[in-house]
Amino acid sequence: DGIFGHVVEMSTPSKLLLHDCVIHPDLASTTMPELRVLERKDGPGVWPGENRSVVLPIEERVVYLGKGPDSAAVPEMPWYTKMLRDVGGRMGCDIDELVTYRARIEFPVLQSMVWMRFDMSRESG
Repeated sequence: DGIFGHVVEMSTPSKLLLHDCVIHPDLASTTMPELRVLERKDGPGVWPGENRSVVLPIEERVVYLGKGPDSAAVPEMPWYTKMLRDVGGRMGCDIDELVTYRARIEFPVLQSMVWMRFDMSRESG
């Protein structure tokens, strides 16, 4: 169906969620991914799918950061770019060619699912 993305389940109170999606540029959408915060009505691990009735209103948006780990630097985690390089090395991929999208949410809603959603079907028609 042309939809893919990354989901974070918020089951612990948090001051900040940095939700990054690091992907190959060939998979990167020509349109910005959509950010959805979904209410978890049926408990942890139950996927609500495309049920729009569980989408919570939010102001935050996804930001395109650019290529390579240095584009994803963040003051709250000075070790983050090194971690990305280490993970890329272990996976055997050229981390400098990958692109990063980020959503930054302060005090994310507890018992929710944060979904960075790429809809490739919108691009083809």
